[in-house]
Amino acid sequence: MSYSGERTSNEARLGAALATSTLKDEVREQPARFSRARRYLGFLGVAMATPFFVWLPLGFLESVPSMAEVFGIAGLRIPASFTIGGLLLAAIGFHEI
Repeated sequence: MSYSGERTSNEARLGAALATSTLKDEVREQPARFSRARRYLGFLGVAMATPFFVWLPLGFLESVPSMAEVFGIAGLRIPASFTIGGLLLAAIGFHEI
């Protein structure tokens, strides 16, 4: 009797383990559904931030007009917010990829 009781409890443990592993597999697959959209957001964010990263050193070298000349001192928050928004999108897009 102890053998059959042992077998039943082992089967219950096995069934619970299978259910848990199936649940874990489903949880692992959920980010995969959104990975293409998140990757797109990541590249979009990098594309938004890149022009201002390139413009800043070129402005210091006087190859192009500086951002302060184009936007004014008070208007510098426009490219800054655009760059920060792009970096936030990139952080969201490339999280856990």
